[in-house]
Amino acid sequence: MGSIWDIVGKLFRSKTLIVNWGALVAATLTLWTNSELVTQYPEVVAALGAVLAGVNIVLRWLTTLPLSEK
Repeated sequence: MGSIWDIVGKLFRSKTLIVNWGALVAATLTLWTNSELVTQYPEVVAALGAVLAGVNIVLRWLTTLPLSEK
């Protein structure tokens, strides 16, 4: 078992995890700031969710090595 820095380093070698961490941070900040953007523009939020899903699918297709081998 490696140190926490080894684990964090491996997480940042994965494009899929980087994209998902970014989405998580953006969603969390939106909730914490009580932003009304989600209620004002639900179609945009739905479209961004679809784009995120598409990006995840493409990144999964491009993945050649498991995270444990990176």
